[in-house]
Amino acid sequence: MKRVSTFSVVLTCSLLSPAASAEPPAVWGGFGHAHLGGQFGTFGSIESDLRRLDAVGPDFTLGGIGGQFGGGGYALLGGALMLGGKGMGWFVPASSPDTAEVQVQGGGGGFSIGYAALNRDYFLLYPYVGASGYGIDVAVTNTSGRDMTIGDHALPAGESQTYRSGFWAAEFGVGFQRLLFFGTGGFLVGGEAGLITTIAGGDWHLGDSEVHNTGLGKLGFSGGFVRLTLGGGGFIFEGDWQGDDRPVSAPALAD
Repeated sequence: MKRVSTFSVVLTCSLLSPAASAEPPAVWGGFGHAHLGGQFGTFGSIESDLRRLDAVGPDFTLGGIGGQFGGGGYALLGGALMLGGKGMGWFVPASSPDTAEVQVQGGGGGFSIGYAALNRDYFLLYPYVGASGYGIDVAVTNTSGRDMTIGDHALPAGESQTYRSGFWAAEFGVGFQRLLFFGTGGFLVGGEAGLITTIAGGDWHLGDSEVHNTGLGKLGFSGGFVRLTLGGGGFIFEGDWQGDDRPVSAPALAD
């Protein structure tokens, strides 16, 4: 417990250290990071489709909060423009009623363009917009002892089937990064939060086949997300190419 408290104090001091005040903005550079977070929202009509009496049944529930794990990065151009990309896996909890075992997971990725609205003191704050493509698998094992109808396809008792779909989405978010330790590069801690909304929903297929399941509504997602990031990067700061001597001991952040 004492070690955790000490780490918290060190991290807070690193983020808020007055020694990092009045430092010039980063102009060129970039960073990469891993992220861990979650999404909250709804996946189209898939929950209501599976809750039908002839499907999994009314006891089925799809979690409104799921997990994300992945990575990404940004390039900083001219001290303002930020171009980036990311990829991730999605994990969505689903109930396991007596009638079936259901697993929901997927992933995807895309690109983002942002603006460094705050760029100084080894800190970056950047609103951004992005576009991404995602795929989701819903694996259903019929344990009910009766035949089910999932969409417009039968799922006999004791058998399993994976239903697969995808969608295109727009992402509107804001992120921040803080460079820790020293020099013109180092570790970065930060986060992102925002909204995801479907641009185009996808049809469902049976596994990897081209067989459509038109009885299931198009897949999409509408909701929000929160991600914590940890990574590293390096930057050229305003004045560096003019011969400024940046103390080796100064924190270098450029996010």
